[in-house]
Amino acid sequence: MYVVQGEYRYRFKPRWAVNGFGLFGEVADIPNNFYNFDNMKPSFGGGIRFKLLKNQDTWIRADLGFGVDGSSGFYFGVNEAF
Repeated sequence: MYVVQGEYRYRFKPRWAVNGFGLFGEVADIPNNFYNFDNMKPSFGGGIRFKLLKNQDTWIRADLGFGVDGSSGFYFGVNEAF
């Protein structure tokens, strides 16, 4: 598997932020099946972040992502890495 992702976050209030992201990647059962990156699967999306506690970096996040093939997904998480 390989994935390349970029993300931009904008904090519009001290405890609120929005983000946008784009990525592409591919999976294969063995490395020789990557075929020179011919089957890359791009996707994009965005979301919102809320800092749960004022004095700690605990964030709640909700993202919505879309693939170019019409697939989509909703992601929810607590306490992301950065």
